[in-house]
Amino acid sequence: MIRIVIDTNVYVSALVFGGNPGLTLRLVEAKRIQLATTEAIRAELEEILTVKFGWASDRVRLACEVIWETAEWIRPGKIRGGSRDPGDDHVLACTGWLTGRAAT
Repeated sequence: MIRIVIDTNVYVSALVFGGNPGLTLRLVEAKRIQLATTEAIRAELEEILTVKFGWASDRVRLACEVIWETAEWIRPGKIRGGSRDPGDDHVLACTGWLTGRAAT
């Protein structure tokens, strides 16, 4: 099965606008793709939906419930190197964990 890590902006696009990102989440929900995520990604998404889009906490919980229930939860270490945007390091750390490139 394909394992993927989704950046927060893709989650937002999927949940707010639909389109191809929405299709990706439907494939995750149908267990055609295995989603890997972290608590940092979860917290970032829930904060953006609440603060930027004004969603109530119940709406956020309901929208994300199936996603989080089907996800593989990763506890990545620090990444080697880092990205041009240090705010994305937690996403790269999750991806590195999946590919075996995470720092030990």
